[in-house]
Amino acid sequence: MGATFSISFCPTMFSLFFFGLMPLVLNSSYGAFLPPIFAIGTSVPLIVFLMIIYVLGIDGALMRKNKKIGQFI
Repeated sequence: MGATFSISFCPTMFSLFFFGLMPLVLNSSYGAFLPPIFAIGTSVPLIVFLMIIYVLGIDGALMRKNKKIGQFI
C-alpha cells in the first residue's frame, strides 16, 4: 500500500519511500514494520480529508470552485 501511494501520490513520496525508507528497512532489525507504518501515515490524512468532504457534502461545490480557481491560475 505504501509503494502504491508513493508512486501515485507524488514524486516526493516516491523518493521518500524508495530512497529514504528502503535503506532503513534493509539495515534495521525492525525494518519489516516500517513500510506498513509509512502506508498508514500516508493514507490516513488522505482518507480523513476525503471523509470530511463526504460528510460535509461539499464535493460538487468544492470541485466547481477548484475548477474556477484552476482556470484563473
